Amino acid sequence: MKPKNAPISRVTDPRLCTGCSACVFVCPEKAISMLPDSEGFLRPSIDSEKCVGCRKCVGYCPANGMRIGNASAPIFSRAAYADNMGLRMSCASGGIFSRLAEIFVANGGTACGAAFIGGEVRHVFVSEGEKLPVLRTSKYVQSKMGDTYLKAEKILSDGGNLLFSGTPCQVAGLRAFLKSKRSDTSRLFCIDLMCHGIPSPEVFRRYMHDNGWSNADYVNFRDKSSGWASYSFKISENGRILHCAHVSEEPYLRAFLTSATLRQSCFCCQYASMRRCGDLTVGDMWNVRRALPEVDSRAGVSLILANTPKGVELVQSMDGVTSFEVSNDIAAQSNRPLYAPVLETPRRRKFFSEFAFGRGPVNSLLLKYSAKKSRFRKLRKTFALFKSLFCERKLFDDLSDPSKRVAILNLSYDCHNFGAVLVAYSLQSVLIKLGYLPSIINYYPDFKISASYLRGLVAGLNIIKFKYMFLNTTRMYVSQAGLRKLNKRIKTFLFGSDQIWRYAIMGKNYPAYFGEFADDDAKLVSYAASFGKEKWDEADPGDTGKMKELMKRFSAVSVREDSGVKICSDVFEKDSVCVLDPTLLLDRWDYTGIYSLSKAVVSGNYVACSFLGADKAGDDVFSTAEAAELASKYFGGPARDITKKKIKIFGVEKPFYNGVPEWISLIANSSFVLTNSFHCMAFAIIFGREFACLDTSNRGNERMLSLLSRLGLEGRFVKNRIELESAFASKINYGEVYEKLDALKKNSIAFLTRALSKADAYK
Repeated sequence: MKPKNAPISRVTDPRLCTGCSACVFVCPEKAISMLPDSEGFLRPSIDSEKCVGCRKCVGYCPANGMRIGNASAPIFSRAAYADNMGLRMSCASGGIFSRLAEIFVANGGTACGAAFIGGEVRHVFVSEGEKLPVLRTSKYVQSKMGDTYLKAEKILSDGGNLLFSGTPCQVAGLRAFLKSKRSDTSRLFCIDLMCHGIPSPEVFRRYMHDNGWSNADYVNFRDKSSGWASYSFKISENGRILHCAHVSEEPYLRAFLTSATLRQSCFCCQYASMRRCGDLTVGDMWNVRRALPEVDSRAGVSLILANTPKGVELVQSMDGVTSFEVSNDIAAQSNRPLYAPVLETPRRRKFFSEFAFGRGPVNSLLLKYSAKKSRFRKLRKTFALFKSLFCERKLFDDLSDPSKRVAILNLSYDCHNFGAVLVAYSLQSVLIKLGYLPSIINYYPDFKISASYLRGLVAGLNIIKFKYMFLNTTRMYVSQAGLRKLNKRIKTFLFGSDQIWRYAIMGKNYPAYFGEFADDDAKLVSYAASFGKEKWDEADPGDTGKMKELMKRFSAVSVREDSGVKICSDVFEKDSVCVLDPTLLLDRWDYTGIYSLSKAVVSGNYVACSFLGADKAGDDVFSTAEAAELASKYFGGPARDITKKKIKIFGVEKPFYNGVPEWISLIANSSFVLTNSFHCMAFAIIFGREFACLDTSNRGNERMLSLLSRLGLEGRFVKNRIELESAFASKINYGEVYEKLDALKKNSIAFLTRALSKADAYK
């Protein structure tokens, strides 16, 4: 969707609007003003009498397609802190922004950032060194922008240098406004903050008022007197302390950290990734003790990401700072905002429902919806884990708009399989970024409690934990009759990915995977559905005919392999397009939140092996074990089975599967990946690993060959020892691979966007 064709109402959409205020200042008719909503967040209000429909507000809105960000990951990352201990202690982390602001102002520039002034937080400009302290420390409330963008434009047009600091959406808003004015931004340096989310200004105002602190002239949300990681919330007036509470006892901070008071758009934040919109990104280096144990971190350590040449220039201009270079992977692992938005929970909706209607003092509401963890937390969590096998697992708050609810049906609950659950996770993640609320359908048609089922629970316990932690799921359904109940609240059903349309896997349950349970007015879309084979030769003509009729109801069909397009056309007489597997729509940084949880030992030189199915590999009938031995000898390190180990479960030897974080981290840190699994191959590509994929003719090669041919990696599919040894010796040019992959990503996401937003997109 092109921003200029989007409806103007999207500017005020609460799921998208960040409150950056760019639309206010790009509107040539001054038809937009920022007004507080029922939750206390400033939101654009459009005067229909003044609006002329030019759609500039949409065209320059960062949340509506005008992505303001860098195309690649940071140039480098560093852990750093200011050498001046007084400065360091007066700041929230390591004092890096404050040190940069000092240098900037000392050289005649202007610094702009959030300050607590007159009982509220707003952006101010500082050009005198003695006034810089107002910009220090974190402010856990959304700051008012006022006329900040206009003043910034004036400073730049007058030839001044400006250092702007704010949340990523505020940086994006400033850049969008300046772009609309065609301003010269060569003297603009932007720092975006690693942002957990933005709390409501009205919640903060009422909290201060109800406690009698409205006249306070100093608020420190991160006072480090009790420690950097163990900070306090301190409020004072004329030097007299009005309030000081540790983070564990402070209801406002606890509600913020548990996401109860955040803006709705924070839960689908497009900036929560390693592709930042600032020249520099600054935040806390929370994992410094693990990454750099030699560093004294008691007074706080900052994490810096240099995202652009300008950012590199800023870092190189700093003196009075001690820094340590760290990898981008290590950087991402220390901060969730670098790989995923904060999770939305039902407590947010409940909090603001009561808050908007004034049901009780704000203190009581903050205490109610930021309750401390129970002493029986582990027992309750274990119960909840197994409850999630059968009952709904709700990770996100619901949406009142049924058109934004999407139910996904794939194979994630029918087997203990890394690829199946990661397909569900990645498709869920993409839909959230597109502004939808996805639910993974827990469909288990052959469910029966037996000794074999119980052994499977134990064997796949780690994968069950992953589903519990990362997947938003429905209750268990075991029949079509059960699935029909979903129609009461969901009108869009997405089928895929993986071999969801392979007849040997679907069997008698195929009607569910072709959407027979969905109402006639439901929207049916397939995304990267796979037939698993090059030819349609497993189903009898009767079942094939029924599938053909069911597929007519789909408004948009996409498949994962090139051969799938031909099968759709020749067998089912349905137009389709070939798209990427969902796991490839995300990049390596999007998986950081998963593999950072890994406890696997990943040091040393090793070959990561992930094998599925039969033990044969290649047309000269050498086994997977022999292939692993060849790889181990060539690379001089052990061949590690990254999927499982054998244990006895109730007296029977069974595979006990690794956790998904361990599986991913073992791929990401390996010297070489050897596999016959499509998704292991996909993650080797995502993490830029050298790999070889073994011939799997007994289970179908088309899924591997189709992707490899599109990426120019056909030589990585090996059928014999000679081809395998050739793969060992050659190197993949990932620059070329990622260029092709990026183009395929754009086309795939474009298909998904169109298919979900318009019922007849591909009819």
